[in-house]
Amino acid sequence: MKLCALTLIVGLALVALVACSNDEDAGSADSTSTPPAATAAATQQTPGSGEETPATGVNIPEVDDIVVAILSGDPEKVRPLVRFETLACVVTDAPSTQPPCREDEVDGTQVNVIEIGTCEGEFRRADELEGLVGMLQAESLYGVYAGPASQGDDGDYVAVFNRTAEDISSAVAVTIDGGIIVYVKFGCTETPEQLVELLGLGEPVS
Repeated sequence: MKLCALTLIVGLALVALVACSNDEDAGSADSTSTPPAATAAATQQTPGSGEETPATGVNIPEVDDIVVAILSGDPEKVRPLVRFETLACVVTDAPSTQPPCREDEVDGTQVNVIEIGTCEGEFRRADELEGLVGMLQAESLYGVYAGPASQGDDGDYVAVFNRTAEDISSAVAVTIDGGIIVYVKFGCTETPEQLVELLGLGEPVS
């Protein structure tokens, strides 16, 4: 009888020892391993960190393409991004809301032009694009704003650039509609901040 009791006590002690050993192993596993969900969260990519942000920092394709083309200074890159309107020219030496006719053109001749703003409204012909791009002389993007602006054709966005003309720092704004340049505003030597205010633009979208 005493032998049976002793055997029972030893058996219970062994069971308790094994149980404690299993608990320690489980605790060790919990402290050294990371749950799958935590691993996924730790390795999840931060938005925007997968690749470099475009130089424009806009991330709006229809705007980025135009900004890159303008900053390149290459008329051939800008040409397909400009909307030229067909308007009737007028024979006049005074400022007009219609493009002026050239010497070999009669009043009412249909011509392809884009309107631009300097101190006064002007027009540039399609065959004068190289000169227009030269006038831009844009050096960097100042900011992009939701359109429309208070001057020129309505558009989705207005991109404002820093530029230098005759060693004077100023600005130029390009109105973009559907990924196409529809109006260019040079102003009268305004700074970018002044041009933004002149055009009634709000806070930049980029």
